[in-house]
Amino acid sequence: MSKRVYMPLKDSQGQISEIKNSTHTHKGNIKYRISFGEEKRGSKTIEVFKIQLCDEKGIKGRKVPSYPIEDICEVIEGLQKIVERVVKLKGIENPLDALKPERYWEADARFFIDLAKKAQYFTTFNQDLCEAEEACRHLKNSYKRNMFMAEIQKMRKGNKDGAN
Repeated sequence: MSKRVYMPLKDSQGQISEIKNSTHTHKGNIKYRISFGEEKRGSKTIEVFKIQLCDEKGIKGRKVPSYPIEDICEVIEGLQKIVERVVKLKGIENPLDALKPERYWEADARFFIDLAKKAQYFTTFNQDLCEAEEACRHLKNSYKRNMFMAEIQKMRKGNKDGAN
């Protein structure tokens, strides 16, 4: 097996890559670096995509696979099929909802409840509470879901006059 050497490509703005926050519970400030570059494979050089874990010190963990540019569409199609299966398994309407972690829905519910508390008009108050209820439906932790729903119901009862 030949040694592979990855070299990120650069343009006028620097390395061609995107840094995305990790929602996984890694120690430290871990991010995903998604980049495009060239990889030497023996005497050949091919264009590839890489997805690496990194922090402020650099790349973390073991070697990660490279996805040749010719294969990236196949990889993306495979991911889409997996997401579709997860959506079907979980009975979710929006495919992206299947991939959002529990803490996303908690933060979403809290955000819309807080927004409703600041609403000046009944229509925005009601709309914000509906968004909070929708986020609650995705929570797997029944204690947290019930806690948020109780807070929403209390706010609805306290705002029967239509003004906040």
